[in-house]
Amino acid sequence: MAYQIEELSSVERKISVSVSPQEVNIAVDALIKTYRGKIEAKGFRKEKVPDSVIETQLKEEIFQKAAQQIFSIHVKEAQELYGIRPLNSIQIESEGLLERDKEFNFSFIAEIIPLLEFASYTGVELEQRQPKVTEADIDHIIERIRDRFARLEEITENRYPADGDVVSVDFSALGKFKGTSGTTYSDFRFELGTGELVNDFETLVKSLKPGETTVGPVAFPTDYYHPKLAGQTVEMQLMLKHLSRKIIPAVDESFTKKVANVPTEEAMRATLRQRHKAKLEERFTEEAKHRLLDLLMKDMDLPIVPTLMNRNIEEVLTNYTSKMQHIGLSITEIQDHTEEWREKFLPAAKAASRKQFFLLSIARKEKLKLDMDTIKEEIRRLANQAETDINQFMIEVQQSGYISVIKQKLIMNKTIDFLYKKANITLVDQLSTCTFDV
Repeated sequence: MAYQIEELSSVERKISVSVSPQEVNIAVDALIKTYRGKIEAKGFRKEKVPDSVIETQLKEEIFQKAAQQIFSIHVKEAQELYGIRPLNSIQIESEGLLERDKEFNFSFIAEIIPLLEFASYTGVELEQRQPKVTEADIDHIIERIRDRFARLEEITENRYPADGDVVSVDFSALGKFKGTSGTTYSDFRFELGTGELVNDFETLVKSLKPGETTVGPVAFPTDYYHPKLAGQTVEMQLMLKHLSRKIIPAVDESFTKKVANVPTEEAMRATLRQRHKAKLEERFTEEAKHRLLDLLMKDMDLPIVPTLMNRNIEEVLTNYTSKMQHIGLSITEIQDHTEEWREKFLPAAKAASRKQFFLLSIARKEKLKLDMDTIKEEIRRLANQAETDINQFMIEVQQSGYISVIKQKLIMNKTIDFLYKKANITLVDQLSTCTFDV
């Protein structure tokens, strides 16, 4: 048995393995013994069937299993010999089939995180925004919550819709866009004046009274999410079915209990202030960590690890296609645009893979480790997110190899936290300009 290692790139190593004829024979003979007593041969008791007969009857199965055992043993041994911890799923290439009395040669490529020398990555000067929440922020949050809790009341007067009204419409595309996904809906409800829909569409709606129908052009912007509609002008038929107004709830005890489980507006405001500040602090901390990473990587020529890059692309594509399906694109339409989207996401995937390479390199240099409790907690979180049994989920991630991806993501998060703690953070007051539901 002999090993040879070849450097294909800064992150790829090709390991070639030569297995002697003697070891091949030993592996085959050992497997043959496991079959004795399990097959029948004319003229022999099961336990007395000769090795040659067993080998002849089950040659293909025996030699395939022997090859798998040899692969398993020597891939692991080679990784330990060269100190390799592959990022990729190992794909083995063999020079022919395993044969008795012949040398068996195979190779595999391992993507690795090499030991690199870095400039100092501790003591970096970094400013981080520190939120200052104003009463106006809390007013805005309360108004958004009131709006969310509003009930609808039908408008009975015979009038045209206005901004702030909630309408229900039926619409469909005509002409060459007829039947295009996302262009035909019944009882489509939305609020006018929010800027969420195309201007021409709202204009058509505002030209109708309940029960009326119209046909008119709708110009979609070039950056519209639907690839077939982006930059196109579509003839639309539209009917206004219902017109409603929102009844905003008062800020009373019922409201404060529903929002914060407290009896007074003052106590509710204090709770909302605390929640909002905590969310902003978390947001600003994450923002600072990303800026720290950009500072540390500035001017560094870091390689792209194919496995990390491809994983990033596939994750983004999976999420994006799911979103496209949700808004009405068909499987065929998604397939038609998949390669286009892949090219679109490629630069971001490459940039992300460089950051991941950097973090994994620091983790290796600092010998950062994960404890089992952290891994179990993350698996529990993912299982709950997937609404599946945790034990079944554990089996699935182990069998699929996804457990290694989970561990990599956890160790990268741990590395970011490590670098952040080593930085010199200066807090800078920032008036809150971003408000969201809390």
